[in-house]
Amino acid sequence: MSDPNQYGGGGGWGQQPPQGYGQPQQQGWQQPQQQGWQQPGAAPQQGGQPFLEAKNGNYPISEDAKQAAFYAHLFGALGALIFCGSILNAVAPMIALAMYKEHPKNPFAQFHIQQAVFFQGVIVVCTVVAYILWVIIGMITCGIGYFIPIPLIPILVGLIYGLVVAFKAKNGEWAEYMMVGKNVMETRSPMFK
Repeated sequence: MSDPNQYGGGGGWGQQPPQGYGQPQQQGWQQPQQQGWQQPGAAPQQGGQPFLEAKNGNYPISEDAKQAAFYAHLFGALGALIFCGSILNAVAPMIALAMYKEHPKNPFAQFHIQQAVFFQGVIVVCTVVAYILWVIIGMITCGIGYFIPIPLIPILVGLIYGLVVAFKAKNGEWAEYMMVGKNVMETRSPMFK
């Protein structure tokens, strides 16, 4: 049995807890509260939407940023084809993140990489739903429904649309995917820092 005086008193309900007990703990690491993309020599911006500000502010787009954006979409599109809608095609655009050292500082590349990851994630979810529908339709129609290539629809959308946006990004356009582009553009903080 433990000592009733161990925690600072007789163990009654009105006693004070020991020092530090139940107090909120200080976090060791905290993320800096910096928002928005800033051009060299520009005044700091408060709040806002960094991708939208960079797009409207004519932020300079380097060739490395264009290539990083191009490869993010290209790897996502090829991932949709090669991995047939598995989670790996949502991870494939992050290869571009590792390829270029400068792009985390560039909002153009940041926007396109984040957009490619989210779009391919949507393609993965749509492919899973398509496979489930395909199985259900096949079972209901006694196997005839298996001849309808339902799971290929989201895979082809991920491939073709990914390639279209990849070439637009290579030309320096702020191209947006129909399902996720607007949401990524209006985010308040980039996913990859």
